Amino acid sequence: KSRTYHQFFYLLRATEPFDVVAVSTEWCITINGHFSKHWAEVLSAGEQACESIQFVAGLALRGEDEVVVGYGINDCESDLLPMPLTQVLEMLRPVHSTLNVSLEDLEMI
Repeated sequence: KSRTYHQFFYLLRATEPFDVVAVSTEWCITINGHFSKHWAEVLSAGEQACESIQFVAGLALRGEDEVVVGYGINDCESDLLPMPLTQVLEMLRPVHSTLNVSLEDLEMI
């Protein structure tokens, strides 16, 4: 059996009922771990693959325009992935429910 790990960002309303108002498209952490180097070497030029085991365990806003994702790789290593905040926000898609509002109506913290 194979397992595939994918990540999603989600956005919560800043006020009650603190519901999910947006979810990102799925994404994965590309191969970059020490124990994954062999697999990276067998990929064709320009080809990318996801880490076989990846787990996002932390998220921090650095300054006003960057998000830092803390994650584990293959249950052996950890790393940090800096991402532009605009990239994360562009990945978000509204979740439709009677409670939700549009992304334009939300105040970013």
